[in-house]
Formats: sequence, C-alpha cells, structure tokens
Amino acid sequence: MNFISRYVIREGNLTLVAAIGLVIVGFGIAFVAIEYLPSPLLKALGMSLGLAIAAIGGFSGRAKALDLKPFTNDPLSWRNAKKSYQSDSDIQEDKSDGKNDL
Repeated sequence: MNFISRYVIREGNLTLVAAIGLVIVGFGIAFVAIEYLPSPLLKALGMSLGLAIAAIGGFSGRAKALDLKPFTNDPLSWRNAKKSYQSDSDIQEDKSDGKNDL
C-alpha cells in the first residue's frame, strides 16, 4: 500500500508520475498496435485500448486541476457533492416539506 500511496494515488487523485506513465504507456500500446499487429481488427482494438489508457492519464490531470477526487475509498461521496450544489433556500424548502422528519 505504501507504493500505491506514494507513486500512484495520493489524496484521491493520480500522482503526476502515474498520469504521465499512463499517457506514455497508452500511446506506446497504440503505436505498437499500429506498427506490428497484422490484422486491421487487432490494430483497431489495440489503438482503442491504448488511447483509452492515455485518456485516463490525461483526464486525471484535468480532475486534479478542478479539485475533483475520482479515486477515493468513499463510494457515496457523491452525496456530499450534491449537497454542496444546493443553495440555502433549497435546504430550507427540504426541511419545510417534511422529508427529513422521521
């Protein structure tokens, strides 16, 4: 776990090393697929896989810039984010509707 927390995932985001590594590996897979695989179907599958891996690395950089945490251990963290989007008037309406009365 120490290796993962040090080099791969830190505070819910991929580290810079991991993001750059995914981009390089993804483009490497795409290059090898185009250059060395014999079948056009295999080339397309290899290219798709490589670009998908590179996209994960690229999108993790954007998530970090927007202060999103896509790699957390909390599966229900979306509820906290949803609450943060509500305005104060929406919260008061929810309380007055009786939805929270149990």
